[in-house]
Amino acid sequence: MNEKKINVGKFIKKYREEKEMSLRALSEITGISFSHVSKIERGEHTPSKETISIIANKLDLDENELLIMSGYTPNDRVYEFYANYESEEIKELKELLNDPQTELMFNNWRNMTDEERREVLDTIEYLHFKRKKGKN
Repeated sequence: MNEKKINVGKFIKKYREEKEMSLRALSEITGISFSHVSKIERGEHTPSKETISIIANKLDLDENELLIMSGYTPNDRVYEFYANYESEEIKELKELLNDPQTELMFNNWRNMTDEERREVLDTIEYLHFKRKKGKN
């Protein structure tokens, strides 16, 4: 099991128990099935971004913190801060933050070993070099 995924489940369980809330009660207030919530808490299932948002809102937790714990990019202040700017770089950043592939990349990044991360960075550097060379 991935340690990050287990952490978000353990965190939700601990918080729920501190509030003296049963698993069944959490299931009822969120509309998420009992078995699904149970699997999330045990680290057997990675919750979707939507599921994290629902749980955070119903438990009055910081949604962005739970998203980060789960390996997702947050819906955070960076996007809101730049929302009124219209430069090309900002437009690209907005598109990048809303791209499901970005979430997938960050989720996969958290699951990689240091060696795998280095390989990814080396590949990206090679592709940048190759693109630059092609423009000259």
